[in-house]
Amino acid sequence: MSNITKTVEWKTSKGKTVTATCKLTTEKTVFADGYNVSVKCCEKTFSISVEGHGSVGYYITRTPRAVKGVQYAATCGPLAITAENLKAIDSMVKSIEQAPEWVAKQARIAKSNEVEKDYQAHCNMMRKTMAK
Repeated sequence: MSNITKTVEWKTSKGKTVTATCKLTTEKTVFADGYNVSVKCCEKTFSISVEGHGSVGYYITRTPRAVKGVQYAATCGPLAITAENLKAIDSMVKSIEQAPEWVAKQARIAKSNEVEKDYQAHCNMMRKTMAK
């Protein structure tokens, strides 16, 4: 098992370095009743930080916004993101989401949703039948 980390960096108009990071964790250590135990997982995290300010957010708001007459494609907290940088971030996240562990997790979620949908349909049919 491995952890995958991808980053995208760029400079703001004032020269500060912005770092967008996406990480896929496939194994972590948890504290279990006095013992450190390694467990398998599949967790994706995302964050953006600005040099000198630290973290500015964990998600992107994809609403175009004009700041001082300049049009930006998205924001993350107080940080405005250009279309070019947003495209680089999307590419980075897409490469993380193509990892076999993430693809398998999404397939398990889709299968579980189908089972739940069938179960709810059956429950609704039984409620209807019993109400008559």
